[in-house]
Amino acid sequence: MFIATKKQDGCLLLEPRVIVSAQLKDQVLSELHDTHPGIVRMKAIARSHVWWPQTNRDIEYIVNSCPSCLCVKKSPSSAPLHPWTWPSKPWQRIHVDFLGAFLNKMFFCDCGRSFKIARSV
Repeated sequence: MFIATKKQDGCLLLEPRVIVSAQLKDQVLSELHDTHPGIVRMKAIARSHVWWPQTNRDIEYIVNSCPSCLCVKKSPSSAPLHPWTWPSKPWQRIHVDFLGAFLNKMFFCDCGRSFKIARSV
């Protein structure tokens, strides 16, 4: 359990972190976010040095509303390409799909190894 103790210069500590008042919270958030470290790193820095009610929520909000942070946000890794094996005979593998609406019609397309057919449906 943490115990709040008064320290010099009127700072209240939640050992070992400084309790930040509501008036200074935005300024501290701005300092934490200055280099756009991302949610995880920003929370780690905050947990080491400061505390206020809803710290995590406020950090998540500021990072998720920052266009710079969203641009560099880690994207899910793309799946590796897996090429199809080349079919050895006709009709071994076909690809079908709907195409349209084109000229107010829907087309059913089937594309095999050596042919491409589109039929209006």
